[in-house]
Amino acid sequence: MPRINIARSRELLIIALTIVFCSLTCLGMFVAQDIGVFRLNPQPPGRDLEELFVKAESFPDDWTLSNEPPSSPCRAAPLGSGCESSISLSMRYQYTEFPWGGAVQSIYQYLNDEEASKDFERMEKRSFSVNEEFGTPWSIPDDLSFSSESSQQYRLGCHFHGPGERCQLLARYQELIILFSIRRSILDDDRQIELLSYDQLQAVLRSLDAHITSELTDANFQ
Repeated sequence: MPRINIARSRELLIIALTIVFCSLTCLGMFVAQDIGVFRLNPQPPGRDLEELFVKAESFPDDWTLSNEPPSSPCRAAPLGSGCESSISLSMRYQYTEFPWGGAVQSIYQYLNDEEASKDFERMEKRSFSVNEEFGTPWSIPDDLSFSSESSQQYRLGCHFHGPGERCQLLARYQELIILFSIRRSILDDDRQIELLSYDQLQAVLRSLDAHITSELTDANFQ
């Protein structure tokens, strides 16, 4: 009888030690996650990303802000799209007469500048890739002289793909990456219709760059 009690005691002791070990392990993970040593779900610095969308007034009069609320491009995004360690939002703009000829601004926020810089290179390759059987190579038109003065990395380009010309800007501002893509012209009944001129596009890009720069240097923006 005593032997049975000893065996039972050992069994209960092992169970108790296992519970204690698991509890300490879980506690350690939560503490480490809280102080940033180990993150199961990385949390970028808190900012109101919606404040970074270019204002609708920056577009020509025949463009409007989409009625759709901001969405997350990370919901169904492939690897290398900036979604591995970021939170993000997208805002749509549309040309009144041809709603499918619109623009999208996506904002990706990372844990820090280094993480954003690493993913910028991956996003650049993906965003500016092209199948030359269906589109022309990306290039900067002679009539487009925009340059970003405040971003740490950026790339601008336009190309013809499908029904018209698409232009886009990919830029990194600190721990943020901005992808702005717009349909500048569309093909309709064998006619190339210009939705906005290069001068108008340049004005939108400058407004976007200045707006983001202003928001990031505002001490109250967080």
